[in-house]
Amino acid sequence: MSEPLVLIEIWNRGGCLVTDPRTPMRSVFLGAAIAAISAFAASPAGPEVRVPFKDYRQGSTPAEALKAMSLPKGFQVTLVAAEPRVVQPIAMCFDEKGRLWVVEGMSYPRKRGDGKGKDRIIILEDPLGDGSYGKSTVFYEGLDLVSGIEVGHGGVWIGAAPELLFIPKDAQDKPGKPWVVLDGWAMQDTHETLNSFTWGPDGWLYGCHGVFTHSNVGKPGAPDSERKRINAGVWRLHPLTKEFEIFAEGTSNPWGLDYNKHGEMFITACVIPHLYHVFPGGRYQRQAGQHFDPHTYDDIKTIADHAHFTGSVLYRPVERGVVQPQSTDEAGGGHAHCGLAIYNGDNFPAEYQGLLLFGNLHGHRVVSDSVEAKGSGYVGHHAADLMRSNDAWFIPVTQRVGPDGALYVSDWTDKQTCHNNNQEIWDRANGRIYRVSYGAAKSRARDLTALKSQELLTIALDDPNEFFVRQARKVLAERAVEMRHGVEADFGTASALLTAETTVRSLKAEPLRRLRALWVLASAGVFPAFEGDRVREKVDLLDVGMTAKDEHLRAWFVRLMSERTRNIGPRLAELAAQEESPVVRRELASALGRLPLAARAAVAAPLLARAEDATDHNLPLLLWYGIEPLVGSDAAQGMALVQASKIPKITEFIYRRLSADAAGRERLLGLAAQQADPALRERLLEGLVAGVRQGGTFKAPAEWPAQARALRAQASPQLLSLVNELDALAGDESSRDYFRSQLAAAKAPAPARQRALSILVQSRDRAAAPVLHACLVDASVSGPLRRQVIQALATLGNESTVPALISGFKAFSAVERSDALPALIANPTVAVRTLEAVAAGALDKGVLSPVAIRQLKSMQDTKVDALLAQVVGAVNATKADYAKLKAKYVDLLKSKPLRRADLVAGKALYQQSCGLCHQLFGEGSLVGPSLTGSNRANLDYLLENVLDPNALIGKDYQLNVFKLKNGNTVSGLVQSETADVFNTVMPGGVKLTVAKSEVAAREMLAVSLMPEGLFDALQPQQVVDLVAYLQSPDGKAPLAPRVTGVWKIDGALEGEALKVRGVTGGRTSGQSMTSFKASRWSGNDHLFWTGGKPGDTLTLALPITDKGLYQLTFVCTKAHDYGRFELRLDGKLLTDRGLDLYNPKEVVTTGELDGGRHELTAGEHKLEVKILTPNPVATPLNMFGLDYLKIEKK
Repeated sequence: MSEPLVLIEIWNRGGCLVTDPRTPMRSVFLGAAIAAISAFAASPAGPEVRVPFKDYRQGSTPAEALKAMSLPKGFQVTLVAAEPRVVQPIAMCFDEKGRLWVVEGMSYPRKRGDGKGKDRIIILEDPLGDGSYGKSTVFYEGLDLVSGIEVGHGGVWIGAAPELLFIPKDAQDKPGKPWVVLDGWAMQDTHETLNSFTWGPDGWLYGCHGVFTHSNVGKPGAPDSERKRINAGVWRLHPLTKEFEIFAEGTSNPWGLDYNKHGEMFITACVIPHLYHVFPGGRYQRQAGQHFDPHTYDDIKTIADHAHFTGSVLYRPVERGVVQPQSTDEAGGGHAHCGLAIYNGDNFPAEYQGLLLFGNLHGHRVVSDSVEAKGSGYVGHHAADLMRSNDAWFIPVTQRVGPDGALYVSDWTDKQTCHNNNQEIWDRANGRIYRVSYGAAKSRARDLTALKSQELLTIALDDPNEFFVRQARKVLAERAVEMRHGVEADFGTASALLTAETTVRSLKAEPLRRLRALWVLASAGVFPAFEGDRVREKVDLLDVGMTAKDEHLRAWFVRLMSERTRNIGPRLAELAAQEESPVVRRELASALGRLPLAARAAVAAPLLARAEDATDHNLPLLLWYGIEPLVGSDAAQGMALVQASKIPKITEFIYRRLSADAAGRERLLGLAAQQADPALRERLLEGLVAGVRQGGTFKAPAEWPAQARALRAQASPQLLSLVNELDALAGDESSRDYFRSQLAAAKAPAPARQRALSILVQSRDRAAAPVLHACLVDASVSGPLRRQVIQALATLGNESTVPALISGFKAFSAVERSDALPALIANPTVAVRTLEAVAAGALDKGVLSPVAIRQLKSMQDTKVDALLAQVVGAVNATKADYAKLKAKYVDLLKSKPLRRADLVAGKALYQQSCGLCHQLFGEGSLVGPSLTGSNRANLDYLLENVLDPNALIGKDYQLNVFKLKNGNTVSGLVQSETADVFNTVMPGGVKLTVAKSEVAAREMLAVSLMPEGLFDALQPQQVVDLVAYLQSPDGKAPLAPRVTGVWKIDGALEGEALKVRGVTGGRTSGQSMTSFKASRWSGNDHLFWTGGKPGDTLTLALPITDKGLYQLTFVCTKAHDYGRFELRLDGKLLTDRGLDLYNPKEVVTTGELDGGRHELTAGEHKLEVKILTPNPVATPLNMFGLDYLKIEKK
């Protein structure tokens, strides 16, 4: 006789439960046990075989592709379906019978039009249960531009912009006529439409939406007032009521969504950082554009502590010894991602439980991230790849866990990796679906609709494969609807739902089982309680939830009650006052947005009093999003919340919101002038000035002279400076003269001079022009200050500006020339003088960038046009046929092998052109998307974007041209706007603030800021050099420019120039780095600390002129004999587990590292570097090198 199977269940809060599961579907909690064990297990190993990208296959047959794949030891991959049975699989999902529903996206990338759709849905069945899926049935044909699918509640839910459709079906899967559930889904960018359909734990249908598609969603025929706008984020739809909500806003083009065992949702994104933990009301980092609420002020950033490509800034301070990988291949493959499945099945080894598995498009693989609970959310860590296809045509779009616990992966299969609007370039004959399993996986699929409801409930609470948990919950929800309508067969659903409620109430039940039971009730529409055939409120059930020991159960009660219960505010306020879990506090903060304004302060105040939440990843911003409407509508409530707040960011935001309009600023001034507490008076004025600086205007009220006198009385230097600033903005000549003098003072600190210049620009002080001209030849004006001076001349220049710029132009750096351009073409008069200088040879023709030429043509001035034709030629020449143009450069780049290109020259060309708008390897201006993680290794991709930049233009990257009332013209991208200003940016990162009151006309051109003809201005060898550099894997070839002079990072604090306040061991000095060729160092030097031992500390002085929020980035040196270090700013740890500067081969820089954001006061701050135990493989000399620091005010 065999020994009985004994299962040890480990609970989150300690203790364990031993059970003997000798009967099928007994109440054993295998999933929880595996998850608990996995917390202590080693991270999974990656594939045993790693093929370099240059050796990837192309155009493989399904059998060849299958053979080429590599996986971790013990895993296998099999082919589920391939062409011709399946082609272009753009979306897929499972149903309650274990069948796979697949969308073939033959219409993509454009809508075909009425009656011309080519998309179809097929059903794949696995009658043998071995993953072969040998039976296929066509369910529906003739659909158009389908991008999402889910099955449930009597039919199939289809995303096909501009509509979300429902196709009813009968028990034999015969479809009815599709009907439109929601419309208004836009198609400006057809690879950023509604996608990633997933049934949430609460029974709602969830999905994603991209940033460059601007939708206005509602029921057919609904007016705008009943619609919801979305252009990036996560949405949800209730399948019964058809209620539609925006669940969370932001990110880029998220195309992957799933939730973990606690119902916490995650999404994957492209271009920007790739991983986000999302919850109701969250607003997340955007790729472009601004949030709908102009008072958002800041958004929630990625949870990832890593990127999937090299040459980028790490998104978070170094954690757990994380270091930058040596290659993009090692890092994960690139910045484009598709799909997401959080592994929760019963086939993979235990260490895979909870792992996030998703496709990396440019890496042609399935990557993985692990998540670790931290504060109110998670940190995402890099884990090993799960599957490497080793095939450049492998495009993993969707990943789903199946009824056998295996991972199913759809493969679009095409040589074209990235979106392209040309329908003809896509290979319509290919498509595969693969199954990844550990050993041979056997399916347990069966028709769940044939089971009694009590059996379904047991599955929904206990099955070790989450696939069945979710499907059983969905079937129970469908039966609850039938029951309420009196059409349910005799399945015993009422009894099952009462059992579910009993489980929620049971204090002895395992927490995750109670949580799953709660989701059953919520999905069935019978929350908070069910009895007989009617819904009724039960206060005692609410008490059970709010007092549950498990934080996730309490959190979900808060979420569901705030969604579905009226007058819940007082109960939430009680909980907020005593809640110790940051996870539950996050849900309370999230609930604020659903409460009436009058109920929000009572819940928010105790949460604001939690000083420990000030540094939480989510809570400060989520709280702000909840209270902002209240602060905007009721200044007194805003001030009361200030008194409660111990979270500096929120305090700052409240003041800023109170000063967002003229009336608010006037109220704040009155409060400040009457305030007896000097510290509070200063904080009030700081908030007011912060609001003005962010794009507001200041019109002095009638009481201002008296208020200013009251504020100046016994004022601190900081308060006096703020009053002077407001005086200058109000037009006071003596105050403006003070700031002119401060700008001109050579001995004044650079930050003070920069602040003075900003005030003069914002106050439009034309009298400052002579001071600016003098600054151009002042040796004390350098770095960021010099750039700001040049940029300011576009706003404050006079008739002497053009000669002053032309005389010094040859000495300007490349970025300074970009800075000068707006002033040189500001209006027809100065444009004529500039063009005459070009014609006379005083200015190089290269200064006239395509963007500048567009602005000059928009002036419609005959003299400007004539001079432009003289110096540039025909501006509107017909573009060569794209196909011929591309063939020309393909031939050039093949005949001039890229491996023989001059990468030094290529980098110089990049800095003069692409780098003005894009970052590569952390260098350049981030006006457009970063190039580092893109598909730039693919020549077709690169040529398409360079030769035809207007093929697809996101609204936020369209060129705007402003005609001002003073005759000037300004052009650029609008990064954000307020009620008063447009904040624009031009190539080179030149930022100009345009007051709306100054604008006579605004035109949005249907062209990209990126110009056509980039290659036309280059010699053939230069094209080869530039492309070689753009395609280089990590930028680590010898790239130091072959020119004399010193390369420096503008605005950086050079490490060797920092004041050393103390060193407890060893010595410090500057060290020339010109002999090291693998990297380059700003100023050709770094701060060098040698001779120290573990425990020794180096203390550096960090000067700050103005109080405010600052972003800190820094660059260090790495080598075989460098150590591990702990960095602290004013005692605050910058590196959680130490900064490891060991590098086995060459001496290199780290690239820019993220030191986080810090609230800093004016004065000197302390940066401490402490030596830790060295890396065991390093030569233990503990050397330290600091190249530079950047401290940027936000």
